[in-house]
Amino acid sequence: MASAGLLIGLLAGYGVVPMDTEWFVWVVAGIALWVPAIVRRGMPRPVLSGALIGLLAGIVAGLVKVVFLAAYLRSATEGFLNATKDVSDAQLRQILVLNGALYGLMFGLLVGLAALLWVRMRPKPPSPASGSPASSPVEGEGPVEGRMAAAGAIGPAVALAASDEEE
Repeated sequence: MASAGLLIGLLAGYGVVPMDTEWFVWVVAGIALWVPAIVRRGMPRPVLSGALIGLLAGIVAGLVKVVFLAAYLRSATEGFLNATKDVSDAQLRQILVLNGALYGLMFGLLVGLAALLWVRMRPKPPSPASGSPASSPVEGEGPVEGRMAAAGAIGPAVALAASDEEE
């Protein structure tokens, strides 16, 4: 999922995505890629997962912008150029990575919240009553024994116990 950060960084670094519309690309990537991935994988903490994914993607995007700094500055807005005119090249590179990390973290938190809402609003499938033989994978046994016997874990032990009882 950090590959989205690489793609966004390349698009912004080459000037394909203008600096003033980059936020829109982050929104599309979050909604189209990250939210479904978090929900589909069943991550236990979607907000934290989204924040970490966004942070990583933002750092990657910032590093790509640093690599393609000359092309990135050609597509920069007037306000960005005015704000960074007295900044050294090294400081500008640090600003780009930090800006990418903060941007990614912000959108990652929003993506995580969207994933959390999606999980909470999705109807849950009906679960069979626990403890009933119908919920057991092996018919006629309880849920624990049935699952263990189905996995082959207690099959031989049950057979030994049954043969001991017959003697």
